[in-house]
Amino acid sequence: SLSYMFENCTNLEKLNLSNFDTSQVTSMISMFRGCGNLTELDVSKWNTAKVVRMAGLFDNCKKLTTLNVSNFDTSNVTNMLGMFFGTGYTAMTSLDLGDKFDTSKVTNMSGMFMNFGTTAITGLSLGNKFYTSKVTNMTNMFTGCGKTAMISLDLGPAFTKIATTNTDFITNCGKSGAIIYAPEAIFQDKNNFKLNTDATTSAISYTRGTINPKYRTEWIKEGTIKQDGSDLENIPFKETNLYVRKVLNVYEKYKNLY
Repeated sequence: SLSYMFENCTNLEKLNLSNFDTSQVTSMISMFRGCGNLTELDVSKWNTAKVVRMAGLFDNCKKLTTLNVSNFDTSNVTNMLGMFFGTGYTAMTSLDLGDKFDTSKVTNMSGMFMNFGTTAITGLSLGNKFYTSKVTNMTNMFTGCGKTAMISLDLGPAFTKIATTNTDFITNCGKSGAIIYAPEAIFQDKNNFKLNTDATTSAISYTRGTINPKYRTEWIKEGTIKQDGSDLENIPFKETNLYVRKVLNVYEKYKNLY
């Protein structure tokens, strides 16, 4: 266990642990909790395949400017409570969890990104394996996350269920006008989430910005675009609309050339 190893080491400013052998570690609870002056932390080469508990791992590492967890194998982790609580509060501008960040066994995500990058972060991407099917607690999961500057939160395609215990799930998340990219399973309309694909009514409202469905099938169902995709430029979200138009324009140019 590496739990609480550096907890409240408030004088730490830089820490390179990239060559730490973590291959047999099963618990990392609050390992860096309260390292409030830590600006640089290298955990990029860690083997986390056997880790089961990551609750509070980076809790209140407020001054972290970057964090590379793209190599983290989290397929056996069950508890991520407060994992990134207050992380990078004043300094981190973006975070991409990557495609090894597998949450298929996680049951507790309460406060996971609460106050994460509150004043600095502009974008947060959870990757393609951020599964939520077994999660039972999402209380305060994104409360205050990127409250000042975040314009984009991508939940990824695997975020197909919102736990029924979800008080303040997304309260004050993102700056005014932020876009949350979500799979159609939890998309009710641009200002409302539903708990899962079988739910018929919305469960959580989001009026700080808008919710953008991850999959094109939702727009087809609403009649916004055609089944054959011939009018993709009609996608009703500005960023996606402009991007698609650019892609289609380049496609036409290449088609004419070749």
